[in-house]
Amino acid sequence: MFIQELSPWIGEEAERWARLLDGRAARLWRKNQVLFHQGDEARYVYVVKSGRVCVTSFQQDGTERQLMIAERGAMFGEEFCLARMPCLTSAVAIVDSRVYALPFPWVEERMDRDPALCRQIMTSVSRKNLVLLHQVMEYSSADAFQRIAQVLVNLSRRYGQAGELGERIGIRFTQQDVANLIHVSRVTVSNVMNALTRQGIVERRDGAFWIRKPELLAGIAQGSAPNLRRHSHASL
Repeated sequence: MFIQELSPWIGEEAERWARLLDGRAARLWRKNQVLFHQGDEARYVYVVKSGRVCVTSFQQDGTERQLMIAERGAMFGEEFCLARMPCLTSAVAIVDSRVYALPFPWVEERMDRDPALCRQIMTSVSRKNLVLLHQVMEYSSADAFQRIAQVLVNLSRRYGQAGELGERIGIRFTQQDVANLIHVSRVTVSNVMNALTRQGIVERRDGAFWIRKPELLAGIAQGSAPNLRRHSHASL
């Protein structure tokens, strides 16, 4: 499985959108500030200049499901504008973030006269669709242990920093963040993290997570380390 390519952490070089962003100014959204709510009219296309924005959906029972983390260069909101439908998700800044909010008529006019830009936007939509399809497939086939391992692998590949204990994940996140992303309880994430710690695969030190045995973690994420997973499950 192409774990890295289908990671919910989506970003790219912001310069790729230079033709679209020319002359526009990015707005500052503070940490936890909402860019738009689920059900709002879709009016803007967003591109992250800096920071991180979490795109989520809320179920009828009020539970939250994180769909993607938009990082530098990521576009979001365009799918609802293109479909002429209300926003089916909400977006909130995880950290202080500067984001371009581009009125859709302005974007659409540039798409009409710039085929390369139009293809680029369609590629953005397609990539996100693949990420969501991957999530649906994993929810139906992989257990929580494997899905949590996949999250850790994605975080390590994107934010990993080599150090004395292995790969240090260079951003802070909580067990509830992981639970929201893969739609399991925080208790389940805690149990799996404890099992991975007992196996010496991960370690938390000074508030940061370290991947001590990346090959073993990758094997769990890909479903190719069943013996290790069974042994770990026995300790949950």
